[in-house]
Amino acid sequence: MRIDLNDFTPQIDVLTSVNEFRVVVDNMFPQVFRSEVTLDGSIAANRSGETDLGNFWADALRWFAISGEINAFFGEDDIAIGNDRIQVEAENVVALWNAGNLRDFLYTGDVTVQDLRRVLPFPNTVAVVYLTGAELLEQLEASAQGLPFSDETFMLAASFMHVSGIEYSIDASRVFDAGEAYRDRIWHVAESVNRVTIHSVNGNPFDETAVYAVITSNANFNGMDISYVLAARESDVGNLSTVTTARVVDHAVMMYIASLPNATITADYVAVEGRITVTGYLTRGSFVAMLHRFAGSPLATELSWFEDVPEGHRYSEAIAWAAERGITNGVSATEFALYGNLTQQQMAVLLYRYNGTVIEVLVPSAYVTFADGASVLERIR
Repeated sequence: MRIDLNDFTPQIDVLTSVNEFRVVVDNMFPQVFRSEVTLDGSIAANRSGETDLGNFWADALRWFAISGEINAFFGEDDIAIGNDRIQVEAENVVALWNAGNLRDFLYTGDVTVQDLRRVLPFPNTVAVVYLTGAELLEQLEASAQGLPFSDETFMLAASFMHVSGIEYSIDASRVFDAGEAYRDRIWHVAESVNRVTIHSVNGNPFDETAVYAVITSNANFNGMDISYVLAARESDVGNLSTVTTARVVDHAVMMYIASLPNATITADYVAVEGRITVTGYLTRGSFVAMLHRFAGSPLATELSWFEDVPEGHRYSEAIAWAAERGITNGVSATEFALYGNLTQQQMAVLLYRYNGTVIEVLVPSAYVTFADGASVLERIR
């Protein structure tokens, strides 16, 4: 359901306070950056697999570390023991960012600190955690327990990790080997690793015995969601893992954008890169995109068909084309369910329409030849 704020009358005293605070923030952070692309901030997208926004955010954290900018934000106690920089080579520096802390889109055009704070409306700080490869693998396994994403796994999937410097895959057809409940919450520790495979780290072979510096947030450092491996950091016997004074938005992300040519987020982020591969299930969006490619990637005349498919999304052209051709009607007049799991019934009807037939000519009684024919939804017969 969409809410039109124009239908509400604001409280004058609250509106006045908000506007006054906005002026203060604008004066404190006058920087205005640019973006050539819209980065996908939808909950379903970020909790079901790799996204352009997840890549961008994780890249900012890793850049903040390997550029050396992070060095100015180590605390006095760390500096006193010589822990004033990242303690491993750049090739062993990676970043993890949980999907639950990606809350909104970044749109094409001006990008201000207020826009970044819509994505992350929390005062998170940057943390450094030293893990072995085996620990890193276990953390990714536990964090992926909410996949495949669905209405039922909506909360679990908040722990899904976006990455920079890592290529990994998740076999979502396998059952997560759940151990004990973590902190009496909905997540469980990973009893074993049987769904996640790390294929490379910064282009090099993954090494379970190597020590990696994981750049993340103070929330994950302290065990947010299912970040129990990051919180325990058992192999860090030197106790070098730490929370810095750097704010994720105000320092890491803003400084990263400022470092880009013309302080602009470019079309390099318009498509995902294959950092994360999820197998074992198929989404509605990816299947329609596949049909679109088979058809030769024809252009659509109208892109605004469904409210949950923003213009500029990597599948928007494909879904608009399919809607124009009558291949898909969405799950409602306004919703396509871009990241919904594709059912066997939905696949059958999409293929049938794609092949140029008119599905309405089928006689419903034809379905009685199947034992489960009565369960076929009327709207997709």
